[in-house]
Amino acid sequence: MPKLTVSSHADAQILVMDAKLQVIHRGVGDISVDLNHGLYKVKVARGGGTVEQLLDIDSDVNIFLPVNEFPAIAPIGPMLGPDGNKVEALATAALTRTASGLGHQSVFSDRPDEPGLLIMGHHITEGAICAHPLAGLRVMPWRGDDRAYSIAEGDSTISLIGRERWGAIWLPYIPGCYLLEISDGAQTVRQTIPIAPKWQTRIFLRRRNWLSARSSSEGDAARHEWIDVSIQMSPPKNSVVYFDHYETIEVARNALQTTQPIFVSHNLIDNLLWGKYENPIAGITGLHLYLEAAGRSGSAQEDLAAGRELEVDLKDNPENVAREVIANLMKLLGESSDLTSDLVALRARAGLLPRETVTITKPPMFWVSWKYLCRHAGREGRIWVDPTLWNTIASSSLWGPYIVWEPRENSWQELLRRQISYRSAATADPAAPAMLGSRRRRGGKSSSLKLQFLDEEDAAASLGVPFSVTSAAFRERK
Repeated sequence: MPKLTVSSHADAQILVMDAKLQVIHRGVGDISVDLNHGLYKVKVARGGGTVEQLLDIDSDVNIFLPVNEFPAIAPIGPMLGPDGNKVEALATAALTRTASGLGHQSVFSDRPDEPGLLIMGHHITEGAICAHPLAGLRVMPWRGDDRAYSIAEGDSTISLIGRERWGAIWLPYIPGCYLLEISDGAQTVRQTIPIAPKWQTRIFLRRRNWLSARSSSEGDAARHEWIDVSIQMSPPKNSVVYFDHYETIEVARNALQTTQPIFVSHNLIDNLLWGKYENPIAGITGLHLYLEAAGRSGSAQEDLAAGRELEVDLKDNPENVAREVIANLMKLLGESSDLTSDLVALRARAGLLPRETVTITKPPMFWVSWKYLCRHAGREGRIWVDPTLWNTIASSSLWGPYIVWEPRENSWQELLRRQISYRSAATADPAAPAMLGSRRRRGGKSSSLKLQFLDEEDAAASLGVPFSVTSAAFRERK
């Protein structure tokens, strides 16, 4: 019986399909299987990019199928080719040039060894309506709108590299929790940017379109076509352009965005979970993916070869892996880390929350972190989401793997009013019972409207609102 051996990158998924295009074998990194004579299709997927090849097998076949093109936002060396050196030179030039007119010296450092924020943006020049890759960006401390810094064209380093225009700026912020604000036309969103001691935070932006060129009716629907973001951390002296196993960082960001775990080998676990010593954000990304894969491994998934969608090596107990990774991340980032909200979310997901209640006062960076924080923030939960935090980011949504929100205050009662189409006079008081219902059609006729009366706590829970945000929680804590 002929043997098919396929190898690729350590983070690439390999699918072997028969003549009917049914998946009969899968693996990650490499795979070796015995097959009957016949026609087969091999598909290799990596970070959103794919390579396919048809094979007529009548003897042993050994092939290498690399995927060197995928939707990367951060600069990947093999994808840039000779232009990689130009991108690295642009970053170096930006790091040696401090933006002018910083002001607000309380959040900026004049020490060269301090951490800070490097922002690099790029867009294809064809069809661009704005030549400045960093247009519409502001950075500000959390709860510090009055200290916002607007990035001006004259403050950044600009270069035309290949078919793209690149821009870079270095902002020597002191450690803390910051926000990146992106504006274009009528659309403005914010997201969390952590800066930790001894680490350089790097933001990579790829602009695919300008909302200001669209009609107002296209705004929200077109947002996913607007701009992509990748947030990473690195030792200050590390290369900006990724090579070798560092490319997995971008693959993992794509995987977290689509909730498709990529773990099936210790090699990948080593690269992301233990490779966190070169990038703590990769450790957070990797642990979320690992816990997702571990959770799925316990349930039946459709797969003709292995009986499940993916495999994860559970020789090490997931709880023990999570405990060790989180402890090491705390050592790397410090106890007062501004990634604390994401780390608490990982503890909640792994079942490692402390006995005492943890109060969340700053937004996490990842959407999945916010989801788990809210899920464990009930009356009996051990997470307490600060009401002022929730009111600030209640309009949040998923953007890539990150959480973003519009810069406006909200209340959960406003959310309730938007979700419920019918409210009686009795529910005018936010503390009064809410009325939720639906009308179903049977045989073309409408059935009776079935209503369920909920108190404030239940109404909030039905909308995914943490109990700590409700007025009932406020009354209990008075």
